[in-house]
Amino acid sequence: MAVDAVGDLRRVLSTPRVRRNAAVALRGVDEAGLSSLLDAVSFGEIPRQMAPELPVQLARSAADFVQNARSLGAGVRPLTRPRSNIFDLRSIGSTDPEAISGTAASGTQIGEFLVEIGRLAAGQSNAGRSHSRDAASDIGVGANVFAIDIGGEAREIVIEVDATNTNANTLRRMAAAVNDVRAGVTAEIRSTQEDRLRLLIARDETGSSATFDMRDLEGDAVAATRVDQVQRAAENASFTINGEDFESETNTVELDEGNIVLELNQPTDEPVTIGVEPDADSQFTAVQGFIEQFNEFRTLLNEAEAFFNDVAVAALDSTLRQSDFELGNVGIYRSVNGTVEVDESRLRGALASDSARVRGALTGSNGMAAGAESLVRRVLDQSPLAFTKGSVVERLVRGGTRNFDMVGSLVEEPAGSLLAVGLLIDGTF
Repeated sequence: MAVDAVGDLRRVLSTPRVRRNAAVALRGVDEAGLSSLLDAVSFGEIPRQMAPELPVQLARSAADFVQNARSLGAGVRPLTRPRSNIFDLRSIGSTDPEAISGTAASGTQIGEFLVEIGRLAAGQSNAGRSHSRDAASDIGVGANVFAIDIGGEAREIVIEVDATNTNANTLRRMAAAVNDVRAGVTAEIRSTQEDRLRLLIARDETGSSATFDMRDLEGDAVAATRVDQVQRAAENASFTINGEDFESETNTVELDEGNIVLELNQPTDEPVTIGVEPDADSQFTAVQGFIEQFNEFRTLLNEAEAFFNDVAVAALDSTLRQSDFELGNVGIYRSVNGTVEVDESRLRGALASDSARVRGALTGSNGMAAGAESLVRRVLDQSPLAFTKGSVVERLVRGGTRNFDMVGSLVEEPAGSLLAVGLLIDGTF
């Protein structure tokens, strides 16, 4: 129920009895001041004479109660949400990860298959002849114009050479000019041996169609460097899956309608086993995070048992009792104080070998996470007073000075502030 907290407080303050009781404590406080007052009580900034011990302690406990419930809800959500559920995450296992790696989409069917790589996909690569680094340029002096032909489109490139240029100067100039036009090839200079250089030009794409031609239009840049000579031909990747032959223009291969993506990194001498597996590491992190939040919430209930009734405790304990056997089988054990402990090795093993069993223990109809999520919804849908001991409430509203429903209507966000301020201005203390 949405509540105008300041409006409610103004209405309460307007009654003659409350005006008298609050005359000193709240003298001069306007609407803006009331909003600040709400926060001040939560953080213990109200002077002691304005905030007696019991309501302030309860206010802080109520605020912590709601905040811990929210944190528990955030921790349980990855385990229970219908979409992008942590238990649907998949990873790719490879017996030779240097040769083949990959990823799998959430929900991909778990299984194994064999992959063998004959060759990788490659684009055409040309290598020119070697030139003496510091000798006069082998490319003729003047304007040199040449073309790179790719897919029927020609890119013209111009370099200027003067009589003072060395081979190092002109090769660097030629490589830079090729790269500047962004024609779909990349040029680089390699040292072949001491004091000798050569120009290499390669297609950026891979596959049998990733070819190009080079030719002189004016001058002799291509002829002098012989960079039109093919060093490596363009070709598709060749591989087998469970013995069936396949080819690909790239070394990134999509299977199962894109749910599995493999990266072919190097040829193999024998078949590599590829497994689609539960993403056990991510799942362990999520389960561990949920359990940490569960334990924090349960610890708060233990430490503030003087204020809270057994509604929340009973709900959590009942959930653990009902799933105790299933949880123990996957390495999660109930402690005497209501928190749980984790056998990391056993839980990791269960996630890797049978994550469905872990999922059932946590999110099944009687699962620990399912029960925690149900309690979180109740906490966030109700006033903290619904989880507060009746004897505490009676002390706060003794003598009939406050109707229980009125107190409940004031307990909204921030829970602790409204509870404390609502009771303080009531003049009960």
